[in-house]
Amino acid sequence: MELNKNIIFVEANKKVNSQQALDKFLKSPTFTMIMDFICALQKSVESKSNLDIPEPDKDSFCYKFSKLIQKLKILLDETPPFEEPQRFGNKAFKLWYEKVEQNYDDLISTIIDKEKHPNLDLELKNYFLDCFGSSKRIDYGTGHELNFLCILIILYCTGYYQEEQFPSMVVHVFFPYIILVRSIQITYKLEPAGAQGVWGLDEYHFLPFLFGSSQLINNNQDILPKAVHNDMLLKQFENQYMYLSCVKYVKQVNFFNLFNRLKKEDHSRNIHRCWIQYLMCLIGIRSQRG
Repeated sequence: MELNKNIIFVEANKKVNSQQALDKFLKSPTFTMIMDFICALQKSVESKSNLDIPEPDKDSFCYKFSKLIQKLKILLDETPPFEEPQRFGNKAFKLWYEKVEQNYDDLISTIIDKEKHPNLDLELKNYFLDCFGSSKRIDYGTGHELNFLCILIILYCTGYYQEEQFPSMVVHVFFPYIILVRSIQITYKLEPAGAQGVWGLDEYHFLPFLFGSSQLINNNQDILPKAVHNDMLLKQFENQYMYLSCVKYVKQVNFFNLFNRLKKEDHSRNIHRCWIQYLMCLIGIRSQRG
């Protein structure tokens, strides 16, 4: 959907800085739009594995965006962590972040048309820089994940891709982004920001669990929510289902202690549910948190 040509893009700045502002935001059309967009993405991959979504054509927007993510991974590979004793917060992350900021104009130019949409790059910049974590606190949380979602919303509303491309955007753009930030978290030992993940199971992410559980509805392998405790099944199907990949990742990252006994017990209260019930529970959590 193309925006009105009179729309003027401006620099994005944080406006929700108080409980009063948050309450106002939760009742706003913007919040409703975000929720509707999330649900549309979730619905687009319902009962579809990653393998069911074809690779994007080389001239498509999804392909261009996926190549941008690959460039960011190259920058990551070129910026190894410093040898530091800290459990969290390797300061090399700030160096990587500076490289991304310095190369922002070239990076964003690979996916947008600056002549057609003047200052769109300006509006996207803070969302883009904030979607990888905080360079000041050296942490990452669901708020940073939301920044990436905002980029997808803006580019959809500006007409860079259509609704029929939602499945490809989830599997070939959003999920590679998740894989990239996983690498960032591990490489630079980013601290969880706020511990607002799925029932405390994953303190970094929320949306891949939402989209991933939607994929598993009526899946051909008869995989049930209790699969989180079957390590062989997680390994076998992690490349096909986003949710299983996320759980496998959480269980592997031992130094963050994300999969401790208490969180297993919290998560186990929900494993008896079918995927539709599980999904509805996740949507309820997202709605409550905003």
